[in-house]
Amino acid sequence: MDLGDNTISFSDLTLNHLSYQGAGVTLKPSRNFALTIIGGSRGNGLWGADVRRDTRPKENFTGVKSVFAPFEELNFNATYLTAQGGSQVLSYGSDFSLNNIRLGMEFGSAGEGKAFQGEIGFKSNWFNLGTIYRDVDSTYLVPFDYISYKGKKGTYSSIGIKPISNLSINVQNNSYLDKLNGDPTITNIDTSGDISYNMETGTNVGYSGWRNDRPSYDRGGISEGEIMYITQTFYLLTRNAIYYRFQPTWFESRNASEESYAENKNIAGLNISLFDAAHLNYEIENTIKLLKNTDITINPSAISVRFDLFENRIMESPFYMASSINSRTDSADKDSDKSALTYSEVTLKYIPSQDLSCFITSRTYKMDSPEEARTAREQTDLSFGLKYSFNTNFYLK
Repeated sequence: MDLGDNTISFSDLTLNHLSYQGAGVTLKPSRNFALTIIGGSRGNGLWGADVRRDTRPKENFTGVKSVFAPFEELNFNATYLTAQGGSQVLSYGSDFSLNNIRLGMEFGSAGEGKAFQGEIGFKSNWFNLGTIYRDVDSTYLVPFDYISYKGKKGTYSSIGIKPISNLSINVQNNSYLDKLNGDPTITNIDTSGDISYNMETGTNVGYSGWRNDRPSYDRGGISEGEIMYITQTFYLLTRNAIYYRFQPTWFESRNASEESYAENKNIAGLNISLFDAAHLNYEIENTIKLLKNTDITINPSAISVRFDLFENRIMESPFYMASSINSRTDSADKDSDKSALTYSEVTLKYIPSQDLSCFITSRTYKMDSPEEARTAREQTDLSFGLKYSFNTNFYLK
């Protein structure tokens, strides 16, 4: 049982990694049947002193998902949700896996909108291949959070190759129509890939690149970018690393009123392990950016420091604590005034047994900026939750 702030994920077409405030419970009356019941409001972080700044609608919802698995390789699932505007969401689907092959499909309806997703994949020790096809109406309305396929129609394909243990190669392609925000007759194509090689000397080198061509949007264009990096691990009492990344990017706009640019970014950093419980990271970032329409060159820079204290038990008590502090100072150009952002997060957990746990998290943002920027602010948010597992002593034979 979950209570408070949490994240739930039913499927891509229903609840897709939704952050919510409320309660949820999963019942397993038999080995091959599970029932999840959830209710609450979309969003979290609304318990803090800054709650009055958040004017988003609550978007209350309830949901039920059932999963029946007659065999280990096969399951059937069905979902019911209430969504925005009083609409109802219904979905049903199935997943099948046998050896290296996986098949899946899901059908959904929400008000007047329909949705379908089909998936096929193959995975072995050194090779994986997968394709997902989606067709989601622009009127398909669910209580989604930050991931939504509303109005999308197309395929997402990926290939991964690992010929040896220390070398990996991956390629992805997303070709889709956007029936909600773009011209539904023009295809957008996003392509990306990466390669990584780990040497026995502790050196890791890699390359990744992408090209996004989105002609269906009024302000669309072609964006391209690359990342070339090298990381060297070394031991000085503990395991540490020094790294460097070079990131060139380009954007060519199809709209004359929008700025096209070319940018070269250099990033260097040092990561120090303070035993196994904490990490300290120091990073310097420098950028040269050419605005092509006006032929203006700017030189933004940044310095960031991050300290992470990983979750550790407090002596022999049932309490655990984790914290993180991140400070970043930015300059829009070499002659500009600096702005500073400080973010801190502290989590305290209470775990008296395997069946019960609860937590409270405090997050603080503080932005200091030049007066003309008008972005200075300070905000504190709280989130908390409780999880409890229990035996209902109810079984289906």
